[in-house]
This record gives sequence, C-alpha cells and structure tokens, in this order.
Amino acid sequence: SNKGMEVSTDVAGRVSSAVSALSAARSLAASGKVRASLSLLNEAQALAASAEEDPAMVGLLYFPDEHKLAVLLPLWAPLALPMLVGLVREIKRLREKKEKRAKKKKSD
Repeated sequence: SNKGMEVSTDVAGRVSSAVSALSAARSLAASGKVRASLSLLNEAQALAASAEEDPAMVGLLYFPDEHKLAVLLPLWAPLALPMLVGLVREIKRLREKKEKRAKKKKSD
C-alpha cells in the first residue's frame, strides 16, 4: 500500500455507506418504491460528497510534480522536439531572407 494513498476509516466508512445506500436504492426502485429509492439516492450522494470533500482526501486529488513530469514528458517530447527543430529552421530561413533583402537594397 502506498503511504500517500491511505484513506481514513471514517472516509472509508462513508464510502461504504454510500455504496450500500445505492444498492438499497436500486432494489427499492426495482420493486417500484420510487420515493424511498430517491431518499436513499440523496443520502448516498451526500455521503459520497462528504467523503470526497474530506480534508484528508483533498491532498489525494493532486499529483506531485515528479509524477506529472514522468507521465507527460514521454507524451509531449515527441511533439515538442520536431516543433523546436522547425522553429529553429524557420528563424534561420527568415534571417537569411532578411540578409538577402539587405544585400539587394545595397546593390540597388
């Protein structure tokens, strides 16, 4: 188990209660008890929201910079490298074009 991914027993209990409420709501809806089912759905939603917004869970929503770099670099490097090479070539081409115009103006 990763230390950074631990969930408190309180949060785990709320999530478990939310799942139980969802299961019960589904059973009630299947038997035609819509009002009772909606009540349990509201309860499940409130439990899930309180678990998600728990201060202990907020830190798990953000990834460390090293993780972002390790995941995104292999995706972006193959795109960025050709773009940088193209940019350098375009700058060289524009400089050469500017030099040719300057030489042409001097010769006129």
